[in-house]
Amino acid sequence: MITAYLGAEGCLLASQDGMVLACANMEAERAARQAAFAPQFFRRTNHFLNRLGAGQTATLVLPTKDQTLILMAPGSIYLLATLAPAGSVDAACQRSRRLCAELAWQLGARAVVRKRETYDRVVP
Repeated sequence: MITAYLGAEGCLLASQDGMVLACANMEAERAARQAAFAPQFFRRTNHFLNRLGAGQTATLVLPTKDQTLILMAPGSIYLLATLAPAGSVDAACQRSRRLCAELAWQLGARAVVRKRETYDRVVP
């Protein structure tokens, strides 16, 4: 479903330590390899671009001969999407940003809201 939303051939979510959290349309070995390198690659590239004065990077788009890779880091997870050759990079980036914002919200810490009567009771 995520791959169709992004217009991607494959997609994976990785943790900061390089573990596969979820993947779609990828072999397990390829997903594990990409998950291991994606966080390091993003952090190092971000560091070098920051040193060059480009500032913090939220998205890396890497066009290659056969495909285009999109790498994003919304908080503590990394999204790596492999776009189809005919896929629109701009649309995929916009959708990836929306998806990452939703994932960051879903996986982030949120307050628990209780019913009003819970606050009215006195605990002995």
